[in-house]
Amino acid sequence: AEGLADAVTNKLANLAGLRVIDRASVLALGAQADDPRAIGTELGARFALRASIRWATGADGQARVQVTPVLVRTRDGTTRWAGAPIEASPTDPFAMQAVMAGQVADALDVAIAAVERERLERPSTRDPEAWALYRRAAARAQLAERRYALDRTDAAEIAADLDVALARDGDFLEAAALRGSLLVLASELGYRAPAARDSGLAVLRAVHARDPGIPGVAATLVGEALRRGRPDEAQRLVDVAIAARPSNGRLQLARGAVAVAMHDTTALRDALRRTIALSPRDVGTLVDVAGRSILSLRDSAFGNEVLRRAVRIAPDDPDVQMGRLLAASATGDTAAMEAAWRGYRAAGGPPVPHQLGLLRHGSAAMRREAAAVARSGTTGRTPLDTIIFLEERMGLRASLGDAAGARADAEAALAIEARIDTTTLMFVERVKDRYMRPRLLATAGRDGAARALLDSLARPAWLRDTVRLAPTDLANGTCAVASAWALLRDTAAMYASLRDCLGRPSGRWPAWVRREPQFAPYLREARMVRLLAAFEPRPGPAVPEAVRR
Repeated sequence: AEGLADAVTNKLANLAGLRVIDRASVLALGAQADDPRAIGTELGARFALRASIRWATGADGQARVQVTPVLVRTRDGTTRWAGAPIEASPTDPFAMQAVMAGQVADALDVAIAAVERERLERPSTRDPEAWALYRRAAARAQLAERRYALDRTDAAEIAADLDVALARDGDFLEAAALRGSLLVLASELGYRAPAARDSGLAVLRAVHARDPGIPGVAATLVGEALRRGRPDEAQRLVDVAIAARPSNGRLQLARGAVAVAMHDTTALRDALRRTIALSPRDVGTLVDVAGRSILSLRDSAFGNEVLRRAVRIAPDDPDVQMGRLLAASATGDTAAMEAAWRGYRAAGGPPVPHQLGLLRHGSAAMRREAAAVARSGTTGRTPLDTIIFLEERMGLRASLGDAAGARADAEAALAIEARIDTTTLMFVERVKDRYMRPRLLATAGRDGAARALLDSLARPAWLRDTVRLAPTDLANGTCAVASAWALLRDTAAMYASLRDCLGRPSGRWPAWVRREPQFAPYLREARMVRLLAAFEPRPGPAVPEAVRR
């Protein structure tokens, strides 16, 4: 039944004439999902699709499954339409998915274009065993994602299920898409050779060419295009995908990522609101929307309202608590940071390296606890991840006055950096590496090398390259440069870089400057006071009632 519901929902989500709420939001209603009125109130849906399922024996003596669909009005619970029973054999349950989706569309008077009809009628697979293997692999991959950890055993066993599914049905696009995504991730984690990443991306591109609406494919390819500094390509990919699958909140989030790269705040705000309309109770999506709102739009009212919705839905979800931590860190709310950190740990959230950069802005007790957590490991998924971990821990130790520990982390990061062949890194990764290095050099006491590198970052050739960066990455880079100049005590260069850091799209909030120890000697200067006041966030538009619901 769950597989049928997912399949029919996915088919209806491909129709331009319908807005279909995602299954995660429906499942988040729990027992309320049985009440049409609750579905209307909580999800903003006009109709709920129900189905009764019963088993019978056909004239040939074989078992048959019979499904009777019903459309219910959510405003009063009355029936809009009741379909005729649809019968199928357990050995081929897939034909009924297309029949049911088509009947529902007809009952709602939705015009279906020829290409939409073709997608509607195409079954994901006609092999029940391949379908079962894919569902098991997808569930396991989703669980690993929620744990922030995909270990080698998970990766190997998920791949084995998908390989068998694809051996049984080579045209099973959803299974091929998940296999391609797994190859990309396994390569990034170091479980597979770097060439596996290219193979995975080739699979995803092939799937996207045949059906751009397959979930997850476009988002990965859009992210890849942005990492390579190709926002125009990313825009084309996301436009084609949304045209093929209009009712997908994750694609709207990908559209938002492209809007950030294009410096288009109007498109970003629209994409975030559309995401909420399609995924009103999917807490993972809501947390991502809140993060975009606060970090890219600097709209804390909208972002925090979305987070409050996520907390109401799943107060004990580690992702929700991590979202609260990110929001509080950006806005400088130390008390909220501490509450979110406690909530995250109580919810069983695993320690992840990027927390260190957030927690160094908390109370002294919180920073000491974070430092104790940080001692448990110094490795990341890749050498660059390890450098980022060490750089974050370096900042944490500096905030606690541990100059020797901070210097040791800087030296360790520089030693790893010296062994990296930067020509193998993608464009954005090369830029991140270069922007991090001056601060590492300054902390390690190599002032001359830090100054020389900072000077090179101001040269026209380098600045032309940075135009290809997404705004968030460029803002983070300029803020890292400002930190390095502060460590070198070059106030003129520091102030120029800080203005750049705070003034860029997706730039840091002034609260970040006030909490970073390298800027502490300058906070009382009149020039700094004026600079920070000039970039204090202004109130955004009123938060829509639909978001507050």
